[in-house]
Amino acid sequence: LGEGALTPQLSREEFLSTLAAALDSLPGVRGANNHMGSELTQRRQQMAWLMQELRWRELYFVDSRTSDGTVAALVAEQFRVPNLSRQVFLDNDRDIQKIEERFAVLVALAKTRGVAVGIGHPYPETIEYLSAALPRLEERGVRLAFVSEALTLQERALATCQAEELETLVNSEPTDTSETLVTPETLVTPETLVTPETLVTPETLVTPETLVTPAQAGVQRPYNKTSKVTGFPRSRE
Repeated sequence: LGEGALTPQLSREEFLSTLAAALDSLPGVRGANNHMGSELTQRRQQMAWLMQELRWRELYFVDSRTSDGTVAALVAEQFRVPNLSRQVFLDNDRDIQKIEERFAVLVALAKTRGVAVGIGHPYPETIEYLSAALPRLEERGVRLAFVSEALTLQERALATCQAEELETLVNSEPTDTSETLVTPETLVTPETLVTPETLVTPETLVTPETLVTPAQAGVQRPYNKTSKVTGFPRSRE
């Protein structure tokens, strides 16, 4: 993986210092993305450490979903980190015809959902296809967008969908409530509810409820190698 890689073998201190060094090396960084992190994105604890840092820095996260078992987006939501998830992988098959087919799926999703995220490799075949397809993208009724813009579009699309669902609910005819009544048998109790505390131990997780952003805290980068990770501002050494 090379220098600066985040791996399951790192302690929390090592993980956060490595992550901080990587982010600090990129002035003007807006967010983070994984591609080779299939194993790590399946680990709630490491994803909690990651999202804690991104929340502090007010950065977004794009999950490439290189594993079906990823929990990155779920943990990002728990920490209220803006996030996107990949819908289409363009070049699992490097044949240009196959890339074109996957790209058509991506375009169709963008038209249907308002936003769609695709990823690919810098393969010669992928570059050749995109070099020809992207200049004609607006002819197909879609366009490229920065991640920050896509996040805004995604929020608007979600708000519109929720509003439509609410309108449908309000305007719908009354139904037999006995079919939708929550009974003691169907109610989730504290004993059966999965909470952030049950996913990761309190000693290793700063919960979203206790975490504040730099804007709220009025501080710069809060982490240093010797400080304990908490939900409060930490001084720079």
